Amino acid sequence: MGLYILSYGVELAKLKQAFASQDAALLEAVCASDTFESYASQDFPGAVPTGEALRQIIFGEPYNVQSGHSYGYALICLCSYLGIDLNGHTDLKLGYVTDLIDDYLADDFDITGIACAEDLLAEDLNLGLPPVADFPDSGVLLAAEIERLHQELANIAITDEEVEALLAGDAEQEERGIAYEGIKALKDRIDYCHRHKLALISFCH
Repeated sequence: MGLYILSYGVELAKLKQAFASQDAALLEAVCASDTFESYASQDFPGAVPTGEALRQIIFGEPYNVQSGHSYGYALICLCSYLGIDLNGHTDLKLGYVTDLIDDYLADDFDITGIACAEDLLAEDLNLGLPPVADFPDSGVLLAAEIERLHQELANIAITDEEVEALLAGDAEQEERGIAYEGIKALKDRIDYCHRHKLALISFCH
């Protein structure tokens, strides 16, 4: 299975306003989403359920610091509802696709200032939620860092047709195709948030 990085384009002020907003309609809407249903169906026995963690976030109630992961998954649900899902059909698998992205950016495009996983997950969201012992990990890219990455990737043009042709080739071409598909996905995420002036919030689990 492995670990994957998921990203959302989010208006950060809007996300922060949801905390302690007492917005029952928002809670109901998020709980009706497919994303919430997916995470809630995997609640850990003995931990705060995802729905309860989400309710505590929205209603500003005390958190259970022993269930940090529950608030992390509730935050994913909130970002998915309030923001734009930027994941498309490309899986950014941690330690495989992310490493290929770094390697091929350096080798094929002479770009060495990007470390995919580290860049996406480096900056703490600082929303006051309990610390997460393991997963989901999370991070945010704000305007200055999005601008830097946008400029770094500006001259890359990879088409879906190019990726498909590489993926249909031999083992070496297929690996390059996986890397190029990941590079295109990373660039698309960065460019969307740059264009729409959104924060790029990513999670890994």
